[in-house]
Amino acid sequence: MERRLFKRLVIGGVYLLVFALIGWGAYAAWFKPAATCFDKIKNQREEDVDCGGPCDSCGKRTVKPLEILTKQSLLVRPGAYDLAVRLRNPNQLYGAESFRYTVRWRNGAGALTAERVGTSYILPHGTRSVLIQNVPLTEPAAAIEVAISDYNWVRLKDYQDEPRFLIRAPSFTKVAPGELGFAFASAVVVNKSGFDFQAVDVNILVLDARGQVLAVSRTVQNAFRNDAERSFRVSWPEPFAGEPERIEVEALTNVFDETNYLETFRPIERFQQFGA
Repeated sequence: MERRLFKRLVIGGVYLLVFALIGWGAYAAWFKPAATCFDKIKNQREEDVDCGGPCDSCGKRTVKPLEILTKQSLLVRPGAYDLAVRLRNPNQLYGAESFRYTVRWRNGAGALTAERVGTSYILPHGTRSVLIQNVPLTEPAAAIEVAISDYNWVRLKDYQDEPRFLIRAPSFTKVAPGELGFAFASAVVVNKSGFDFQAVDVNILVLDARGQVLAVSRTVQNAFRNDAERSFRVSWPEPFAGEPERIEVEALTNVFDETNYLETFRPIERFQQFGA
């Protein structure tokens, strides 16, 4: 009797195991949620919970947002203003292939008087200016809000320094009385990066003796080959306040954008060696 009971128990256990396996298989096939990078579970070859493997790099969890160092509103002419925003990337190995900036101007009552949205880029541990020009305002802004969002962070392996551009003979000159315009600035940019670029952005900032920005301008140097020199000249038709002391020239290029390299350096050799 005991032997027969034992046999029945064993057979029943086998049936239960078979049904459990069938049920689990059906759940896994039709009902179990698919693994994602947001399920708070370490799965799908992830290095840690929801990072690594098919998900974003675990290193991105420690990436810090860009810092807004300064923002200066500049009167261009009655009813039009420029804005110079100085940004710093505190991350040693991560640069932003792109980020979104939103700028809002408000009057004394807090009402929105203007808004500008754009995108830009920044290199690891880099500092750069974002220039927004000719913003129509009927009165000076009482407050200017700058928000940075939608970062596309990229890690550069063995990153040492940003592409090297030399700035030679920077000068600022006021136009002689009786001639058209107010002033102009000029300089020579030398590409010593070791790469040929489709486009190099050049920002020009006019500074006073205290380093305050008085006026800004910008230009783009296209098809800029390694070891080449490019001269530029930008002008200001209207007078601006302050006593110009010197100009600061920023030469920048987006090393993350594959289309920014001339055919000579495709596929990108050094700057495209991204890590996880």
